[in-house]
Amino acid sequence: MERVRCGSRSVERAAGTIRDGGVVAFPTDTVYGVGCDPYNREAVLRIYEIKGRDRSKPLPVLVASAELAAGIARMGPGAAELAARYWPGPLTIVLEVTDRALAASMGLAGSIGVRVPGGGCVSMLLGTCGMVVGTSANVSGEPSPVRADDVHIGCDMLLDGGAIPGGTESTIVDGRTDGGMSVVRQGALEVAL
Repeated sequence: MERVRCGSRSVERAAGTIRDGGVVAFPTDTVYGVGCDPYNREAVLRIYEIKGRDRSKPLPVLVASAELAAGIARMGPGAAELAARYWPGPLTIVLEVTDRALAASMGLAGSIGVRVPGGGCVSMLLGTCGMVVGTSANVSGEPSPVRADDVHIGCDMLLDGGAIPGGTESTIVDGRTDGGMSVVRQGALEVAL
């Protein structure tokens, strides 16, 4: 695994690695994540493999903007209001996936977790890629890494952004129905529904 400090040149290289089907670890505003091109089925399967993650557990995506999220999933008024209030930030919203190619490549059965993260390094990466698979850069069941030194999974490149304060995963809200949105996982953000 190649390890580089997060900066504009290294982010460009990481984006190229992702476009070429590679897997990259990077700091987010919550923990270190690992990602790939969500339209590349082989890369998605590789993330499942290196994490030892059950394939019945769908992977989320990180996107550069709420507009991009609305292009891949149905965002009703309630979910759109949550996005406007908390994005960018540590909130993942589960939505009905509408992009059939994305659903096929990621093996999704109707829904997708979407997040617009804050933070310099991941925001630069998304500014170049638009969208990446974004899950914690750990073996499933192990603690999520908050420092580059804690990333021990087999990715192609690691963007080192230093230590992440807090180190708590994102809060997950099921936003598929406006009338009955619910918190699926309490994380770094207290959400008012």
